[in-house]
Amino acid sequence: MLKKHEKTKQYTITNNNLFYSSTIALIIFVLYISTQSWLFGLILSSNILQIGIIFIVLAILFFRPRNDKTFSFTFTSFDLLWTISIMFIVFAIYQDGILKNNDELFVYITGLIFLIISKLEIKRYIPAFNLFIVFSLIYAMISIFHYFFTDVYHSVTFPFIPIGTRQRMIELVNMNYFPGLGFAQPSMASAIIIVGIGLVISELSLKNSGSKKIQVIKIIVLMLGLILVGKRSILLWGILAVILAYFFAVGAKRRLGRIIKIFFLFLVSSFSLFLILNYFNDVSFFSRIIETIEGLKTGDDVTSGRTVLYERAWELFKENPIFGIGWGQFIIITSGELLSRDLVVHNVYLQLLAEVGLTGFMLIIIPFIYSYIKTFKVLRIIVNSNDFNENWKWGVAFSFYYQTFFLLYCLSENPFYNVVYMFIYFLSLSIISSFIVINLINRNNSQGLLSNKGGR
Repeated sequence: MLKKHEKTKQYTITNNNLFYSSTIALIIFVLYISTQSWLFGLILSSNILQIGIIFIVLAILFFRPRNDKTFSFTFTSFDLLWTISIMFIVFAIYQDGILKNNDELFVYITGLIFLIISKLEIKRYIPAFNLFIVFSLIYAMISIFHYFFTDVYHSVTFPFIPIGTRQRMIELVNMNYFPGLGFAQPSMASAIIIVGIGLVISELSLKNSGSKKIQVIKIIVLMLGLILVGKRSILLWGILAVILAYFFAVGAKRRLGRIIKIFFLFLVSSFSLFLILNYFNDVSFFSRIIETIEGLKTGDDVTSGRTVLYERAWELFKENPIFGIGWGQFIIITSGELLSRDLVVHNVYLQLLAEVGLTGFMLIIIPFIYSYIKTFKVLRIIVNSNDFNENWKWGVAFSFYYQTFFLLYCLSENPFYNVVYMFIYFLSLSIISSFIVINLINRNNSQGLLSNKGGR
C-alpha cells in the first residue's frame, strides 16, 4: 500500500498503563481550538494558561501507552519534511533578532510536535470528531440567533467582553456580519463551522453514518450559520472543498451518482440565486452574497481592496526574488502606503514570495503539496478497498477536505498565520501521518507473522 522507502526509527520503553489517554488529549485539543476565540481570548487571556493546556495535550500524547504496553516514538520521512520546513520558519522569524511573532512560533513548533507524536489508531479521533461537530453546530446556531435576535444577543454578551470588541461587533453587524461566538472575529466562528461541515460531509460516505436526514439537517444548519457569519471567501472555498471531498470520498463505481447529485444541487443553487437576486435582494440575510454577485457583474473589486496588496507584494518579490524582504516585513514596509489601515497581503503564497523569496517559498510550500498528494493517494486506496476500518474513510476524507479548504483559503486570507486554522491543519495532517505509521507497522507485523509460519 505504501512506498517501500517510507522508513521509521522506533525507540521503546516499557509502560504498563493500559488506559488509552490519547482520546482525552485529542478532546482537550478540540476544546482548546473550539473555545480559543471566546474562553481564552476574552475571559482567560493568559498566554501561560494556553501554553499550559497545549503542554498537557503534548505530554499526554507523548507518554501515552500502546496496545503492546510499550511506549514508542516513531519518526518518518513525512515528519522529516515538515521538521525542515518549520525549522526554516523559526530561523526566518529569529533572523532579525525580534520576538514579535511569538504566536506564530507557538503554533508552528507545537503543531510540529503534535504531528510527530500523534501516531494514533483512528478510533482515538472519533470522540474528538463528534465533539467538533457539536461545537460547530453551537457556533452556527448562535450566529443564526445573532441574526434574528441581535439586540438580545448583544445585551447578553456585552457585559462580558471589552469595549473595543463591542464596538467592532456593532460595526460588523452594520455590515451584515453575524459572527456569534466569534464576537469581533468572524473568521474564528467560520473556522469551527467549516470543520463541522467537512466532518459531516465526510461521514456521509460511511455505511454506518446514521440517519441521512439528520446529517442533511446538520449541513443545512451549518451552511446557514456560515452564510450569516459573513465571510464570503470561506463560504466559497468551503463549497469547493465540499464538492471535491464529496466526490472523491467514494470508490470509482459510486462517483457517477455523486456527479448527478452535484449537478442537481448546482441547478437548485442557480435557481435559488436567481430568485434571491430578483425577489429577495432587500433581505439582509443574503446581502453579502448579493453584494459579491453584483460586484462581479459590474466589474467592481470584490476583494475589498486586496488587489492593491497583491500588486505591492508582487513588486517586492521581484525586487528580492531569492531571499525576500524578511519575515513579517510586508506590513512594516507598506505601513501607511496602501490602504487606510495597515494589512498583511491576504494571500499566503504572495506574502511568502515577498517575505522569504523563492528559497523560503519552496521550503515551506513543498511539505504542503507533498502532504496533499499523499492524502489524495491514501484516500483513493481506502475508498477502493474493504481492508480498512470504516472510520479511516471518515478521517482521511476529512483530512483531504480540510487540506483542500486550507490551500484554497490561502489564496484570499492568511490562515497560515492563524493559531486556530493552523492547529486544525496539523490535526488533519496527523490523521495521514497516523495512517502511514500504523499501516506500515501492521504490514511489517503481517510479513513477520508469515515468515514465522514459513519457518515452522
